[in-house]
Amino acid sequence: MTPQIAVIGGGAAGLAAARILTRDLPSCQITVLEQREALGGVWKYDKDKQQQQQQQQQQHPMYQNLRTNLPKEIMQFREYPWTHVDYEPGQPNSSFLTHRQVLQYLQNYAQQFGLESFIQFRAEVQQLTVLEGTPSIFQPSNETWPKIQLQWKEGNDSTTQSAIFDAVCICNGHYYKPAQPAIPGLQEFFHGEVLHSVSYNEPSSFAGKTILCIGGRASGSDIARELVTQGNAAHVYLSDSVCRQAQTTPNRVTIVPATTQFRPGGKVQFGADCPLEPTVDTVMFCTGYDYDFPFVQSSLVQADQRRVRPLYHQLWHAQYPNLAFIGLPHSVVPFPLFELQMEAFCSQLVNWRLGGLSERLVSAEKDASSGGVCRLRVPDDTHFLGDAQWDYCRQLAQFASLLQASEDDNGNDILNYIATNKAIYDHAGKARKSAIPGSVDAYKSLCYERNDSLQTFTSWSCEGSNTLQDVSACTGI
Repeated sequence: MTPQIAVIGGGAAGLAAARILTRDLPSCQITVLEQREALGGVWKYDKDKQQQQQQQQQQHPMYQNLRTNLPKEIMQFREYPWTHVDYEPGQPNSSFLTHRQVLQYLQNYAQQFGLESFIQFRAEVQQLTVLEGTPSIFQPSNETWPKIQLQWKEGNDSTTQSAIFDAVCICNGHYYKPAQPAIPGLQEFFHGEVLHSVSYNEPSSFAGKTILCIGGRASGSDIARELVTQGNAAHVYLSDSVCRQAQTTPNRVTIVPATTQFRPGGKVQFGADCPLEPTVDTVMFCTGYDYDFPFVQSSLVQADQRRVRPLYHQLWHAQYPNLAFIGLPHSVVPFPLFELQMEAFCSQLVNWRLGGLSERLVSAEKDASSGGVCRLRVPDDTHFLGDAQWDYCRQLAQFASLLQASEDDNGNDILNYIATNKAIYDHAGKARKSAIPGSVDAYKSLCYERNDSLQTFTSWSCEGSNTLQDVSACTGI
């Protein structure tokens, strides 16, 4: 009997899953269920966000002018290097690309490996059910892993379909359910526009306005820059929880501590020691997204407080390891991580060599209750990796039996590959953090060339200068 494996989602993680499955488990029948009409996931840009909002349709976080904050040399899949880019008019020929170029890369990847033939589009999964008592083909000698049934709506007429699978990979991403924390006084005292960055598209409608961006990580800082450099906003307050003292920049952006409350008259208060209490026209929550699996019963998976449980090694369902969650860790280099997770999943699926049930459950609970491997905020940072991602990648490579060979099938030494990713990631991160918030992103003019054999790289500026502005130009308040 042919093993049946389903992949939920046709974005970058889903495409990586389909590719690794067809390569490493060629005897299996693969089905990819994608709810939209085309592949690409979060990288498929929707132009008319306002119409989607009015019609209460699902919005997606991609915005018009977004460029990656990671260079293509580490974003690329390991077995599919980014060898050619069609640069757009006026775009610097750097390593930091537009969302259109990333989507084109994913389309080329799917074409190269014949993945689109496995994808059912407009297939929205409604229900995932574990069929206890119906054994999967995949299971270790001392356990019984059950088959999994999926039900989905298909096509414009929403016809209900269902099928039973021996394994399922959930690759539906984590950028679809906006997280918007409650702030005292917002509804009572603020009467301007309130939105989440998922609704943001381009900056022209914010001209002349004073805007509060709550959240100072990637989307918040990038949107703040766009609002002043391209949208001619009057002023932007960028509220960042790690800021301890307000700082003003030369670019009409003021970095302020966490927003604590709104006061009568619409005044905003930032932390106990911040003297500023401005009034603003618009409040934009750049506070990220919550994990969401509406098709999975809460008795099987709990997704709350930005954590998913019970997960074993951030990947396998602790009780049913033939159910995998690809791409949950954040603050990582995503595409290579998807590959390694899938390689580990495939290797262990046919020959489980990791912990037994009791060990997996204990490990999963420890991760969920203690904030994951980084032990930062509990439980919010369960899936935060950051600098811990490299050890995790090496661990996945070990699970996938990639460390036993000197090279993988594409000639990559996996340890050199991971080390080179780290070197470029650290360099780009340092350059990004040195830029003044609200200024032109000078670091996005950088180009990189890998040298995996030496675990290093070469970098240069495509604009003839590698000079990056320093955050010391900010003035404390």
